[in-house]
Amino acid sequence: MPSLYRFCWLSYANTTSLQFRKSTVWSVEGAQQGDPLGPLLFCMTIQPLLQSLSSELAAAYMDDVTLGGNKSTVADDINTISTVGISALEIL
Repeated sequence: MPSLYRFCWLSYANTTSLQFRKSTVWSVEGAQQGDPLGPLLFCMTIQPLLQSLSSELAAAYMDDVTLGGNKSTVADDINTISTVGISALEIL
């Protein structure tokens, strides 16, 4: 979604201060809980990973993924998600 890029860059490129009572926490990367763009950015990031899976059934809603099919294929896909997925989510 190239048209959304500039807005995301403006929203996430700089450190943001989060205030809690008298404390300040610096948000350095990624979307925060309750951020309306968080789900969209998460789904856009995980979509290529989900499309690369080989299981007969690969369905996902946000971070809930269901896989079905041959045991070894599902096991391979779980391994892919747990290795490749971690590096993909570090982007967020």
